[in-house]
Amino acid sequence: MKKLILLIILLLLSMPYFASAEEYSLGDLYRLALDRSETIKIAEEDLYIAERGKDKARAVFLPTLSAFGYHTRFSDEKRQDGILLQPENTMIIYRE
Repeated sequence: MKKLILLIILLLLSMPYFASAEEYSLGDLYRLALDRSETIKIAEEDLYIAERGKDKARAVFLPTLSAFGYHTRFSDEKRQDGILLQPENTMIIYRE
């Protein structure tokens, strides 16, 4: 009998704990839905990918410039048997 009374007392003391619930406003529920919705998260990622695709498409229209230069000046020309081995100047230019 004492065990039954003790069990009833414990149940009565714990009832407010089980019966209490957190209240949410409509704004809170909307925010929670946005945070937890998988479809919305996927749509956000798709939007990010689309924006990066637009950036890549715009990059095609931007001008590109490439250049490479090389210049060597020697102190004198060197010839052997009338053939030019080392000119006084050399220049290589690469443009794109």
